[in-house]
Amino acid sequence: PGWTVGVKQDGTAWSFGSNGFGRLGRGIIDIGNYPVPGQIPDLSAKAAASASFHSLMLLPDGTIRGFGGNFWGQLGLGPGDLFEHHSPVLVPGISGVFAIAAGLNSSFVLVGDPNTGGTIKSWGNNDFGVLGIGSTFPSLNPLQVPEDLKVAKPIFSVPEGTTFPTQVRIVCGTPEAVIHYTTNGLDPTESDPVVASGSSVLVDHSLTLKARAFRT
Repeated sequence: PGWTVGVKQDGTAWSFGSNGFGRLGRGIIDIGNYPVPGQIPDLSAKAAASASFHSLMLLPDGTIRGFGGNFWGQLGLGPGDLFEHHSPVLVPGISGVFAIAAGLNSSFVLVGDPNTGGTIKSWGNNDFGVLGIGSTFPSLNPLQVPEDLKVAKPIFSVPEGTTFPTQVRIVCGTPEAVIHYTTNGLDPTESDPVVASGSSVLVDHSLTLKARAFRT
């Protein structure tokens, strides 16, 4: 869309290209073109995402700041407006974020623990129901995307037939799920041993490891 934002390994945030709608986030009050990368002042970030008219920055403390256009409420500030937001503004009511995305005039974040999964929150334009909130109406505030109540299948870190001894890491993407496992070939039940998502089970002899996740 005519501009680029990014984050360096040292956490500094940079932008270049067109500053229309304040999309560079550097506090520059014009619609000029800036072909040389410039640092976004007073901002330390972990990740960046940009769409048609706005950008999001994920801060180290799990909060979000955005800049650019906000006419669909894509900055998460409440009512949409026609102002150009030239400097990063805090998205209120959002914390614990570990991943971000932006599409057209919509915004998305993953909130929770990256090791055990997270919940999606979205806001902004909602053409064709892209926000996943069960309607096609825009959302001016972050809303949680309803979850599929089916618990995700646990994933093993190594394929079957791996030479032992091996630490087999087991992960389930459903938040708050409890993983039960067996080593006797039987299907796990809620009375079988528990392994935390992201933890490992030692396989040091020939056996059949099975896992199943449950959630209340």
